[in-house]
Amino acid sequence: MKFLLSNILIIFLAIPAVSQDLVVRSRISDNPTIRTNTFDTLTVRRSAFTTAAYSQGEKLANRALKDLYQGTPAAAPLKWSRSMRIAAPVVAAGGVVLGAIALKGTSKTAVIEGQTYNYTVRSKPKLATGLVLLAGGLCLFEWSNDLLVKSTRLYNRDQVRKAGGMKAQVGVTSDGVGLVVKF
Repeated sequence: MKFLLSNILIIFLAIPAVSQDLVVRSRISDNPTIRTNTFDTLTVRRSAFTTAAYSQGEKLANRALKDLYQGTPAAAPLKWSRSMRIAAPVVAAGGVVLGAIALKGTSKTAVIEGQTYNYTVRSKPKLATGLVLLAGGLCLFEWSNDLLVKSTRLYNRDQVRKAGGMKAQVGVTSDGVGLVVKF
């Protein structure tokens, strides 16, 4: 049963990450304008448990991202992402340890009608708490990955805005109200 649940968990974590990586690669290969921009945009590649930001095909270290994001709206999600990435394994490991302690239980001895019986008492609330902490740690880790993706989107949007890549005008024309968007 444990083997089946762990395989299901791995499949649910790996499929979205792999498919998202393939979508990013296909968008880059299908759209030649992405490579010919005059400003630097970041791309994100997610794998099963990690997310990395790339600039012109080179993986950026966290310090480089922090320096790059300074003074942009992308700095706040990156800060939270880093904090959660540190806390997530601690929370998940605590859940595993608490679950192991609950499964090990405590040995007890009872004397019934003159016979001695040995048994083990296992705490269901401890086990449930351990499972909740493990799931919470995995969720924090995925949330930190999502925040890293959000920070790169915010950075890219800010770069497009600064480069004047998109302009919108709303106005009244002879036919009514109009919206003009230039890329």
